[in-house]
Amino acid sequence: QLSVQNPFDPAQLQLMNSRISPLWTAEGQSPFLLGTDEQGRDVLSAILYGLRVSLVVGVLGTLFAGILGVT
Repeated sequence: QLSVQNPFDPAQLQLMNSRISPLWTAEGQSPFLLGTDEQGRDVLSAILYGLRVSLVVGVLGTLFAGILGVT
């Protein structure tokens, strides 16, 4: 698993971890490299989960354009 938590799983929300600063600041904590949001979700995990959809759309669009262009 690439990310620390699933940001879409309500069971993993921890309000006690809300608004943690990124790791490179003095208040940062190690499991949350980019910090957390208001609901305690890891920002890096949310970015990685969004990246999955973007990559699939980009690859499928490129394949479709390539197949259409070759034919």
